[in-house]
Amino acid sequence: MEVAKTIAAQIGNRAFTMIGATQLIGGENMLAFKVGRNAAGVTKIRVTLEPTDLYTMEAFKIRGTKVTRIHKIEGVGAEGLLEGIENMTGMVTRL
Repeated sequence: MEVAKTIAAQIGNRAFTMIGATQLIGGENMLAFKVGRNAAGVTKIRVTLEPTDLYTMEAFKIRGTKVTRIHKIEGVGAEGLLEGIENMTGMVTRL
């Protein structure tokens, strides 16, 4: 759960508030969360720590039992997490 806490800290509470993030779920090497309504149709985002100490970001559209991966970005550093969320959802994460 330490990895999930670290990812959440790197994204920041302000960004989570701005994108309407809820249902944060932490795993051994990942953090997943639901995002508010957006133009891209993304409903969930998963950020996974890879062995290279970089992140893989995935955006999903979930409707009923149908899960569709819309975006996947590999090799993201901690400084690129907010930009990745912005690119996948079209939402603003910083003022």
